[in-house]
Amino acid sequence: PKISVKEVFDHSDIIKTSSQMYLFLQCLGNIINYHYERVSKLDYLKKIINHLSNKITELLNQTQLFYIAKNSKLLLLTLIKTRILDIDFFVKYLIRLCPNSNLAYYLTPEFKEYSDKHTNQLDSSVQEFFSSKEIIYNSQDEGDNSDDEENNDYEIVHENLFEMLHIDMDEYIELREKGENTSIFTKQIQEDNFEDFNILMEKNGMKINKRIDFQIYDSHDYPLFKNTMPSIFEYAAYNGSLEICKYLTLQNANYESQSWLYAIHGRNAEIIHLLEEHGIECKYSEAFLYAIKCHNNNFAEYIHGQSSDDSLLIQGIIECISSYNFLYLKTLLSIIESDDDQKLSKSELIEKFIKCGYSNTVDHIIKTKQNENKPEELIEFAIEANNSNLIEILFENSTEFTIKWVEKAIEQDHFDALKILLEKFVFVVMSFRL
Repeated sequence: PKISVKEVFDHSDIIKTSSQMYLFLQCLGNIINYHYERVSKLDYLKKIINHLSNKITELLNQTQLFYIAKNSKLLLLTLIKTRILDIDFFVKYLIRLCPNSNLAYYLTPEFKEYSDKHTNQLDSSVQEFFSSKEIIYNSQDEGDNSDDEENNDYEIVHENLFEMLHIDMDEYIELREKGENTSIFTKQIQEDNFEDFNILMEKNGMKINKRIDFQIYDSHDYPLFKNTMPSIFEYAAYNGSLEICKYLTLQNANYESQSWLYAIHGRNAEIIHLLEEHGIECKYSEAFLYAIKCHNNNFAEYIHGQSSDDSLLIQGIIECISSYNFLYLKTLLSIIESDDDQKLSKSELIEKFIKCGYSNTVDHIIKTKQNENKPEELIEFAIEANNSNLIEILFENSTEFTIKWVEKAIEQDHFDALKILLEKFVFVVMSFRL
């Protein structure tokens, strides 16, 4: 029988703390970004967020939600749509902390609504952000833009934030919800529809090494090389479209070592073997880490086995932490613990745990005295991460305080960290006076 999202979460006690909810949503966002079958997972994403909405707002503040949402466009949209994430807060925080982010264009409807609502309240820095925002996009049309022509490069185009793309606003919102590329031939590639794809190629006279066009509502996080969009072969590999990959190979399409990354995402072992048969070099470290990022643990195992390089395991642990790949992290840690030749830096490990928000894990490491760093060093990492929860945990194990921490929080505009630091500062001053 099919188990509903409600049954999974109502009959389990897997999320009880702020740290657990933070890690769960980060993991969810990462899977939506990099998982091959993400299209079929989007409905589940919305159901999960809807079901957990009250618990999310109970356990997480808006700053924590900002750091989660800014890394996953589709999760961001879901949090905004369910009103879990306050759009005014997100806009102001994005302008202040991530002024170079293209999320401003992605969120054009929301930014327009924000601007209309606060027309008389926009300060000069916000107005400047709106008027000078940059967006990088591929200016080519559906014709040829193959590598052998100079006009394939991206162009940086300055546009006013409130000038919409060349489509209707409602149509844009609908396309953004799906998050897929809608170029003339990408649908056929996504479905591995070789016959229709071949007809389109011949009808439009497209070259075999054409690259797909950039579209602002395409929310895939492609492993871009030299800031260029994937070629047709790479896009087919990314979608696991074996028949089209075979056809392009017979047509002598160009592919290089980065094609491995696209094939890893596509989770089609036959495409991996196709690359091997044609002698395409695999950069094992890069491929191993990308497989972990995609939560494609079977391919990560295969690549590690092919490389015979055990030094990859340490790198893999750090990537598991960053990608919230908990299952493979457990596997790699058990391997390292049983191998006397592998030396894992506990200092590097706890620094990564702090920067990625593993509050409960950091608390456990400190309480069990497995930490090699001074508590004061760890507080600096927590300030950089703007993680007030972690700062409080670390202060429980530190008797030191320095005004430099306050200065650092102010310099980085990390107000959540600053609030905790000022409370601690007042406590220190009062204790000194007493």
